[in-house]
Amino acid sequence: MDGLPSDMKEITDELQNFYINQHYDPNPDTSNIQTRYIKTIAKIKNSAFHKAEYDRTLKTVEKNGGLNEIAIDERGRLICMNKDGDFKRLEVEDLKSNSGY
Repeated sequence: MDGLPSDMKEITDELQNFYINQHYDPNPDTSNIQTRYIKTIAKIKNSAFHKAEYDRTLKTVEKNGGLNEIAIDERGRLICMNKDGDFKRLEVEDLKSNSGY
């Protein structure tokens, strides 16, 4: 499985808790396992799409020199990206204390 870190965390959390209710209940209700399984499969497919879309967009931005531009949100905060590709909104005065961004 390959996806954006946020998507993979959500899927991993969901898979870890897949049978959690069945583990502690002597008479588990398995009526929703099929639905939960199908939802998880859909999330895996979506995460692969999101990752491919992110990679394609990043290539376009790199090609056009857009990584050297400044992005500012509606509140005047800078939208910063670290070397791992994680984004964070920072006030100008907070930028020095967040050297990874």
